[in-house]
This record gives sequence, C-alpha cells and structure tokens, in this order.
Amino acid sequence: MDTNEPKRHSKPKPRSRAAETREVDHLRRQRLARMVELAQSYLGCSKAQLALTLNRDPAKVVPDSGNPKLDMVMGLSDVLDWPAGDVAEALWLDPVDDATEQEPVPEKPFAELNRDAIAAHREGDHKRMRVIAAQMLRLAREPREHGIAANRMYMALDQAGRFAKALEFARMAASVQGLSVGAHLVYLANLANANYAMWNLNEAIALSQGVISEAAIVRESNDVVDLARGIAGYVSGSARRRLISELPERASVLGGDALIHLELATTTLRSLADRRNDSSFVAIANTCVGAAIEVEVLLGMRPPESAIQQLESGVSSIIDPSIHPRGDWLESWGWWAVFGLNLVLRYLGGNDRDRMAAFFSMKGHEIADRQENWAIRERVFTLEHSWHSVDQPQGGQKPCGDWTLDREDVRNLLGTMGRFPWFRQTGWRILSSARLL
Repeated sequence: MDTNEPKRHSKPKPRSRAAETREVDHLRRQRLARMVELAQSYLGCSKAQLALTLNRDPAKVVPDSGNPKLDMVMGLSDVLDWPAGDVAEALWLDPVDDATEQEPVPEKPFAELNRDAIAAHREGDHKRMRVIAAQMLRLAREPREHGIAANRMYMALDQAGRFAKALEFARMAASVQGLSVGAHLVYLANLANANYAMWNLNEAIALSQGVISEAAIVRESNDVVDLARGIAGYVSGSARRRLISELPERASVLGGDALIHLELATTTLRSLADRRNDSSFVAIANTCVGAAIEVEVLLGMRPPESAIQQLESGVSSIIDPSIHPRGDWLESWGWWAVFGLNLVLRYLGGNDRDRMAAFFSMKGHEIADRQENWAIRERVFTLEHSWHSVDQPQGGQKPCGDWTLDREDVRNLLGTMGRFPWFRQTGWRILSSARLL
C-alpha cells in the first residue's frame, strides 16, 4: 500500500429517529423558555406571577417536550400583545422546514446559483428554488447580490402560495440600497405584485403607478427598465380591474387607467420577448389581454356574450392541462378561465350560465392543479361558491348542496383557506353546505 495515499474516513452514521426527536424537543423547549423570559420582561413580573397570569403551575410553565398547549399560546399572545399566529410561529421548530433550509447545496458561484434558481422557477420547482435562494442569501456580499437573492426567495415563496412571506422578501429586495435604477424598479414592481396577490389593491396600484411614472423619465431605456414597466402595467391594470368589481360606482374612474396600463404592459412585454427571445413575456402579455377583455365588458364597451366567446375559445386551446407544459403560458390560460367565470356569473343566466360556469371552473381547477397555483384556486373556489349559492340574474337559485367535493377538492380548499385569510369564511361555508365524498 502506498503510504502517501490519503486516509479514507468512513461516513458518520446517521442519527436515529429517537435522537432526532430528542434534539427537536430540546430546541423547542429552548424557544419556549426564551419566550417565557421575554413575557416576564414585557410585564416586569416574576416567573411565578407570569405562571399565575397564564394559569400554569410555576414549575411547569415550560413543559419538558417544549410543546405548549393551545391555551398557553393564546395566553402568551395576550401577554405579549402579539397575534397568536406569530407566537406559534416563534415557538414552533419545524424539522422538515429547517432541514429544507439547511439542505446542502453544491458549492457554486453566486451567478451559477442564480441561473439554477431561474431554471427551478420556470420548471415550477419552488421547493428547490427556495433552497437555492436560501444559499444565495447566505453568500450575498454586495447590494446587487442581496437584492437578487431576496428577489429569488420572493419568487419561490410566491410560487408556493406563501404570499405573506413572499411579501416580506419582496419588501426586503425593494429596500436594498445601492442598486441600479432598473433593478430597483423591478423590485418595486414585484412588491406591487406581492400586494396584489394579498388583495392589497390600493397599495398595489400606488406602487405600480410609481414605477410606471419613474420608468417614463429614465433617460436610457433598457430591458430591465422595460421589465419593470411591464410588470407594473400588469399589476396596475389588474388591481384596478378587481376594484371595479368591488366598487362599481368608480368604474369610470378606474376603467380608463386599467385599459391604458394593461395595453402598456402588453406592448412592453411583447417587445421585450422579441428582444430576449423569451416566450414567457408573451404569456404574461396574454394575461393582460384577457384582463382587458373583462374590463371592456365592465365598462360597457363590448357585449358580454362576444367577450365570453373569445375567452372560451382561448381556454379551449388547453385540451388536457395535465399533459401541458407548466409555465407562464398555462398560467395565463388559467387566468383567462377566471376572467370568463367572472363575466358568466355577472351577465348570464339559466342554462347558459350553468354550462359556461361549469366549463370555466373545470378548466380553472385543472390548470391550477397542474400549476399548483393557489391564487387561481382561490378565485375559482370563491366564484364557484357564488355560482352555487347566489341568486341568478334571471331568477332562480342554485342550492349549494348540489356541489360535490372529493378528497382532492377538500385538500385544495383547506390549502386555499390557509393561504388567504379573507377566503376562510367562504371556505367554511363551502365545507358546511357542499356534499363531501
């Protein structure tokens, strides 16, 4: 044997399940003990006084398992003046989530990790993208890298439907100092989009309007500035479209700008697609076209029947979403299904209403399932609830009891309720009235 041969070390034995459980319990207990200390400091009281406030034995305020009961979580929420969800998040150590964050990533330069993150996003692999983005955040050194890493994490969380967390990272990216004008505008446009996803419509409009105004005075137009302009136009027009439905008395004020900005986004994104040879920008432009169709009907600029027919023709091009490539084009047709369902429920009645609503809702769910798109699911579930339970324009009522949900439907419904707080009341109504298989 060659004495110069390097020694070979055996791989460490994996830890047992029991050892991992003990470690997780220990870490959770540490978190709870720390939270109890903070509560004492906040109240300025002793541990015994805090235990009395929490209705706990002073010797058992922190259980050995580190897993507090619900009444203690609610008690800490009252003591700290924190939302109960924030207390639970601070206390809970999710071994799966933490393992994902610490999953080893191949040692690669920042630029290569960024390319991998973009590829993962286009493939719809938000879990892999999140791991890569976490590594990028650890490696980031200069402002440009900090902005890119935070933006990639925003994109991963947005794709996963974790919109509240996505909003945090979008805000982080938009707050990085020392960026180029173009990069800053893109991150502001993404922040506007994150607010749009959370239904913060006025905030989304204000942010996107600011991006459009600032992009218009940039002396040297480039692809990055155009991307920001395109995203902002999409968000501004789409947010105004939603507001028209909520505030029909403001339709004349909102509608004109909605169409102008949707057209701006369509033209800008198509031009950008030609220059970059990237069809994903054309797909987003297609979403803007569909949104403009709905706005034109809401403003009385075109008859609803012809608009619904055009939307149906577009969605019908996706015969079987389960075998269609995932990506921006498929998502675009999913939004066309939502636009069509909006118009059907608003303007049609009788058998035509039921037939077309069934078509658009089925396509919407199928595309959302293929894309794992929670935003489309929320819209389709909400509109289906309206279809099954609200009086029809031409008389009659369709009882919600004839709505049947299978196991997969319930899973998606519960996931939607968790991601959209404003949808939970509708979700409970669906669960209490629909027939469950």
